[in-house]
Amino acid sequence: MDQLIEQKIKEGLNQVRPFPHLVQHAIKLIDSGNSDIREIAYTINKDPVLSARLLSLANSSFYGMSKKITGVENACVILGNNIVRNILISAAAMDCFPVTEERKKIWVHSIEVATVSQILADKLNQSPEKSYMTGLLHDVGKFFLLDVFPEFQIVIESGHSMEYKKSIEEETRIIGINHAQAGAKIIEIWNLPEELRVLIEKHHNPIEQGDSVAYSLLYLADEICHKLETEKSDDDLIKSLNKNSLAILFMDVQELKKILPEIKQKISSLDGIFEQLD
Repeated sequence: MDQLIEQKIKEGLNQVRPFPHLVQHAIKLIDSGNSDIREIAYTINKDPVLSARLLSLANSSFYGMSKKITGVENACVILGNNIVRNILISAAAMDCFPVTEERKKIWVHSIEVATVSQILADKLNQSPEKSYMTGLLHDVGKFFLLDVFPEFQIVIESGHSMEYKKSIEEETRIIGINHAQAGAKIIEIWNLPEELRVLIEKHHNPIEQGDSVAYSLLYLADEICHKLETEKSDDDLIKSLNKNSLAILFMDVQELKKILPEIKQKISSLDGIFEQLD
């Protein structure tokens, strides 16, 4: 790698905002399964901005609540700890890399992939919570690369119009590092689970990782979200998908076709979600 590029990456990594300790603590409380709702709510309420964002997202059209959620403890009761956990991760990540016009397209895609990952995980008896987190953060390296190398914006965003493998090879060739590698470094800085770091680093080449359900689930969710932008019909979308991922997940075409309406409905409900953060 060119020394100048290496220095820019090092300086950029030193400027990455830390993942909020309070959020990490709240996630640990939720994941422990032993914590009382009042203790979780008390922890979240220590950060007024975070609790306000949580309530804004909880009341967005995505969750479709008929009555307004008025407090963090109320959100934990109505939505459940696992959904609150996902909202906390989303709010924290957006604090580290705030939604801007330059980042909005990538953030939209990231939340879509998180949503589809969660749906697939639920159908496949995998952990919806882990799948959501992985989907949400899988492209976090793109935010870093856009900040450090804004002159390569077209290359960094080329994944939407280029085959996955080719797009990541192009990033490596031109910049010297790709967004999956950069994302793994950020996950390490944020002190998030090692399993998550490895998944993000390898998310563009799951088949090379062996018959792993976790890799293939993320890859398929990512692919579905990209294909929904370009394919006109469900049949065309399914035909265009990587069949290896479906095989590893033991998911047949008909099974996937049945859940596409749910996937589309959930993605359409994301419209305007960022306005909820204002």
